[in-house]
Amino acid sequence: EQREELRNFTFLQRTNGRKPVGPWLTPNDSAFLSYVWRDEEKRHTAASLDRTLQQIGITSFRDTRVIRDQFGVWRASIAPVLLRCSHFFLIASPGIKTGKVVLREIDTIIERWYTEMLPAVICIIDPEEARSLREDPDVPIQVRFLLTCCPQMSISEASDPRQLRYIVEHTRREGKWNDWLTTLTARPARHRILRMPGIVQKDGERGTV
Repeated sequence: EQREELRNFTFLQRTNGRKPVGPWLTPNDSAFLSYVWRDEEKRHTAASLDRTLQQIGITSFRDTRVIRDQFGVWRASIAPVLLRCSHFFLIASPGIKTGKVVLREIDTIIERWYTEMLPAVICIIDPEEARSLREDPDVPIQVRFLLTCCPQMSISEASDPRQLRYIVEHTRREGKWNDWLTTLTARPARHRILRMPGIVQKDGERGTV
C-alpha cells in the first residue's frame, strides 16, 4: 500500500493528471545527497561531498540544511527536491539496512525512473564495503540493486573535484526525448550497454545475461 501511494504521489507531482509537466530537455545539474543520519562518519562524508559539489558549481541539497532534527516533516521538506534533482548521490553504509528515511528516498528515485528515466544515481562507497552490502541478505533489495547497477565512487574519489565533475557529466541523463530515442534505436542502445561482472557473463565472443 505504501509503495502504491508513493507511485501515485510521484506521478501526480510530474503530471497535471493528463499532461507531463517535466522537461523533455536536459535538466540543469542538481544533486541530492542521501545518507543515514545516525552514522556520524557518513554525515561528515556528506558534508564534504556537499562542499565539493558547490566548488564545481553543482547545486546540491543536504537535508541537514533544512531539517534540524529527526522529527522534521519528510515529505514537505525533501520530496520536492527529490522530484527535481538530476543526480542522486547515495552515501551507503551498513546502517542503511534500517534507515527508513534513506529507503523512502531510494523508493522515490526508483519511482521517478518509471515516469522520467531520471535521475542518475551514483553510490559513494568503498569497494569492499559495497561488496559486503551486496552479499548481505538483510540489506533491502533496492539498495543491493543500486550497488550492483549504478556507478560507484570511493569516498576519496568523491573528494576530488575533477573526478566528481567527470562522473556528474558522464552520468548526466539527457531527458525523456533522447532516452526514448535510445530505447527505440537498436544501434545506439547496444553501444550504451554497460557490461557488469556478475550481471552479464561473456561466453566466447557473445554476452549472455
